[in-house]
Amino acid sequence: MSRITAWGNSHGVRIPREILDQADIAPESEVTVTAEAGRIVIVPARHKPTLSELLARMRPGEPEREVDYGPPLGREVL
Repeated sequence: MSRITAWGNSHGVRIPREILDQADIAPESEVTVTAEAGRIVIVPARHKPTLSELLARMRPGEPEREVDYGPPLGREVL
């Protein structure tokens, strides 16, 4: 059992290592905390890659592929 404690203007709860291991969440990970139906839900945050990370995934010599997003829907420049 855990207890919610005051931590500055916020509140916190200690999460045992076993629980983090079972949830496959590493200590110091960024998480998203939400409330739903009387529960607090903690899930790993989705990482939005930076431009540098995306460029690092590119391999020399790979052909660039054009992506068809469909017909224009607004005032796109053609």
